[in-house]
Amino acid sequence: MRWSRVAVLVVCSALALSPLPGASAAGRVPRVIPAWPLCGRWTNTATPAVDGDATYFDIEVVDPWHAYALGARLTVRKQLWRPLVALWDGWRWTSMPAPRKGTDVTDLAVVSPNEIWAVGEHKVRIDGDRHWRPAAWRFNGKRWTKVRVPSPGYGDSEFQAVTVIPGTRQLWAVGTHYASVGGWPSRPSPLAMRWNGRRWREASMPELQRAAMLRDVTAVDRRMVWAVGTAMWPWQTEGGASLLMRFSGGRWRTVRSPDIGVLDEVGGGGARDALAAGWFAGVLRWNGERWSKIPHRRLPGSARLRPQGVAFSMEGTAWIAGNLRRGQDPNDAESYVPVAYHRTSSGWVRTMVRRVGSPISVAAIDAATRHDVWVVGNVGVFGGSILDPVDAAPIAQHWC
Repeated sequence: MRWSRVAVLVVCSALALSPLPGASAAGRVPRVIPAWPLCGRWTNTATPAVDGDATYFDIEVVDPWHAYALGARLTVRKQLWRPLVALWDGWRWTSMPAPRKGTDVTDLAVVSPNEIWAVGEHKVRIDGDRHWRPAAWRFNGKRWTKVRVPSPGYGDSEFQAVTVIPGTRQLWAVGTHYASVGGWPSRPSPLAMRWNGRRWREASMPELQRAAMLRDVTAVDRRMVWAVGTAMWPWQTEGGASLLMRFSGGRWRTVRSPDIGVLDEVGGGGARDALAAGWFAGVLRWNGERWSKIPHRRLPGSARLRPQGVAFSMEGTAWIAGNLRRGQDPNDAESYVPVAYHRTSSGWVRTMVRRVGSPISVAAIDAATRHDVWVVGNVGVFGGSILDPVDAAPIAQHWC
């Protein structure tokens, strides 16, 4: 069942017409910029129909005519998760080809409409045993092609996130390598690789005292790249300490920060502005000199917030999206309401994402400009956990 409603888009003659960047006034029909009638609030949009349960967990916004949602659908027959990709063309969402089956896609990065990257992991067999290897796929505007990724060594490995270095066609991808000793997995270690325009190359990572995993990455420029995750002691089976790493001066280093728990999301707005968040932790901010936790008093009602994403618009407006628990049971999906915060000159302002069904959850946020912001997630029944959708349908909502 679907609860989504088609957003009404209107064109206001002189206000809604704008030529393509670089186009001359003569000879070309100007591209229409959609005018959203309800600015200052979230507007729900209709997403493509999906056969089976589905969710969106990543969104990449390029401009008013190009936004890409990544998710997964549960096949009806085999009950297996398959990648799901959709495109917003300025007027509607349409389904796009997705990397083939047998893959686990976790993140997208957009260089241009004719160069889109996806990363994750794929299965391989070594000496009769099944292993996972980091994987990358490139979309050329028509089809996805698997791109060779070097093996980090014996054992399992995965990519969790990928980002484009602004102003280039180069990328960083991060994840985890689970090395093996005598066929048994040893402690995980952080993994980072760089696409230089021709091939993927593994970067040297510092030796850490604890096991560590990287979960997200963002590039401010060539010289400043942030990655976040968690560091754990061998006896820990879940949770862990905050892990922040920065690429600068040609190498990766760990950066000191308050320990608020596992960090899942990071976004950079410049050399002196970045955010890092954990689904069960809170939000950290980089001011150019150090990381510090944003107090709950500055984020209204955030004491029970589960942050799901952070983003910056090109003007520098910072955004945080997540799910706010209002009930007593943290495992009850009905206890949560989706929210978003944006930073203004007077502080953080909270807005409520539209409840187009119940329960509803947001999973990611991204912004091109302060008037072009998207959140994605799903609406439907959850299987006992807000992180595991069952009988769910994807949602996408826009802020202008």
